[in-house]
Amino acid sequence: MKKRILIVDDLPTIREPYQLILAKHFEGVDDLEVISAESPEDAQDKLGNLVAIVTDIEMPDASDGLGLIEQVHQQDDKIFIIAMSSDGGYESFAIKAGANTFLSKPFKIDELTKLLESNI
Repeated sequence: MKKRILIVDDLPTIREPYQLILAKHFEGVDDLEVISAESPEDAQDKLGNLVAIVTDIEMPDASDGLGLIEQVHQQDDKIFIIAMSSDGGYESFAIKAGANTFLSKPFKIDELTKLLESNI
């Protein structure tokens, strides 16, 4: 079964380009796929075989990126977790919840690819 990187963001204008860019970036890596979810709820059936998750913290409809981070970290602390938000005030909460690192939106895609390359 393929190892997976999961992108979770409610905005398709962020989620879909990140998924495409990361899929292209890692296309030479055997048994690795990049998948996405539009909410923590949508992510629930996609949590198997993860090596990394990149998740927004602020999402509508009572979606809780911090709760997803806690859940993933408790299930498997070897999964590399990147939290992201346009509000830098969430950084300490994300790290406390189990994220390995935090990116403030907007960020350069190179920051994301370098983090993933060095940690998965």
